[in-house]
Amino acid sequence: NKLTYLVFANPKEVKDVNHQSEKLAYLLKMDSATISAQLSLKGKFWVPIKSNVDHNMKDKIERAKIPGVGFQEQYVRFYPEASTAAKVLGFVGKDENGEDTGYFGLEGYYDRQLRGRSGLAIQIHDAFGQPILAKMSNNTAKIDGRNLVLHIDRTIQFLLDTELKEGVEKYGAKGGMAAVIDPKTGGILAMSSFPTYDPRHYQEYSDSLYRNPFLSDTYEP
Repeated sequence: NKLTYLVFANPKEVKDVNHQSEKLAYLLKMDSATISAQLSLKGKFWVPIKSNVDHNMKDKIERAKIPGVGFQEQYVRFYPEASTAAKVLGFVGKDENGEDTGYFGLEGYYDRQLRGRSGLAIQIHDAFGQPILAKMSNNTAKIDGRNLVLHIDRTIQFLLDTELKEGVEKYGAKGGMAAVIDPKTGGILAMSSFPTYDPRHYQEYSDSLYRNPFLSDTYEP
């Protein structure tokens, strides 16, 4: 996971909506009207501005000292090896509610276990509207996502990807697949299919490339 930040604002602390909207729009490369609409919600104490902001951008906004603007840590999935083992891993995208969700491969199959569960705090108020501190029950406690450790060997996977790509291109094939398995344990040391995609930019590829043909396609020898 890679640490990023959600930029948010408290509209009640915003003094000059137009000026601050233009300043944030310039820094975040956004439409000032969109930001202005959020900052104009004076009935709210918290409104989101932009998610997945990196550390350098966060520093620039902090140096601008814009009243009412804050940051919340976020973690996003990062794939430093680009398309290596992409069809085995799958990717993390957004669902219809804008929440991070695993799709295809291991990310999709183990999504519920990897994501964990958010905690829930319930605040009770008395007849005068004053909050009564209530203990969080065990049923609503936060649960961290589980770790998933693979047998994949980075070096073997890289070599397999390279050789398979060269073979497919050399013989003009529509595609190909190959795997290396440890005969003692059954562990998958490498699994590759071509053509493939880059999970960092999955939206730029056809969804027909997301499936792992080793598992989803039938092949008659």
